[in-house]
Amino acid sequence: MRGQILERELIYAWIAGSIGRMLKKDYLLFKLNTREETISHRLATYLEKNLEMTGKIGFNLGVSFGKFSVDCEYDRYGGGEKETESELKSLALDRYKTGVSCRDEKIVRPDIVVHERGTESANFLVAELKKASGSKKEYARDKVEVFVKSNKYHYDYGLYLEFKTGQQIKENKIIKQAIVSNRFNMPCVNLTQRIIGALEDQQEEIV
Repeated sequence: MRGQILERELIYAWIAGSIGRMLKKDYLLFKLNTREETISHRLATYLEKNLEMTGKIGFNLGVSFGKFSVDCEYDRYGGGEKETESELKSLALDRYKTGVSCRDEKIVRPDIVVHERGTESANFLVAELKKASGSKKEYARDKVEVFVKSNKYHYDYGLYLEFKTGQQIKENKIIKQAIVSNRFNMPCVNLTQRIIGALEDQQEEIV
């Protein structure tokens, strides 16, 4: 139990710290209202940079992390393609009967995955990022849930990150939601306050 709690806390700190670093270093990308893909790439960069340090901390505390890679728009499942699960199709067809262009999609490309490439079981984190002004936000959040709860992909953790851009940003408040789910039947966690704490700990000013 202690190991599980330490692992979760390390993971929450890793995700929150990576988002906080992105907000400080790449604030202008949010102000300029750049594409979601641009933001996803930057977050993947910081997740990757912070992953090695988090792994070392975990090792010292007796928590083991695999040798994970961080990829964007990854469409592989083992040696094949990452196909849409039946649960995901049901979400598109039943809950979102209109306005969902991915209704007939076969291949799924999560915004960010942290995993061991070429395997079917070592899936650590899946993330979807959406602008607060964009569409399909609920669908993106449910997609994360499907990947986490799926018996096929079974990602350990899922992140849904919703952020403000352009004129929506007031007083440098960018993150609207940062929800982390898991496949261990633990409650979802909102990391918004942890991200604010990470920003304060880094003691840098947004410019």
